[in-house]
Amino acid sequence: TKQTSKEEIKMCTKPCWITIEKDLANSLRPNFTVQSIQDILGLNYFSLTFLEFERNMTVSDICEKEQRLDFECLLPVAVREVQKYLKKDDVRYFFTRAYNEVDFFLFLEKKK
Repeated sequence: TKQTSKEEIKMCTKPCWITIEKDLANSLRPNFTVQSIQDILGLNYFSLTFLEFERNMTVSDICEKEQRLDFECLLPVAVREVQKYLKKDDVRYFFTRAYNEVDFFLFLEKKK
């Protein structure tokens, strides 16, 4: 959390799991939380973010025009990329994406 101290992170038994808010757990845009973890651990870490999706998501005009993917556009753009593989209506799908070499995202289809 934001209250976790540098000393607590350094003393965390390896492998260490740090649970933080989804939008703060990646480096798609600069943020203080990831920067402080990098200051402590260097690049000896990775983030894993779980995101739920629905098949019928649309990509907004703002996301279409973006030059760099941000957290708000990540979900609809990623779902659109895999849409052609989501063939069976009675199957719940999942897929993964990696960005910036340390940010990993697990996309889980919402239950119907």
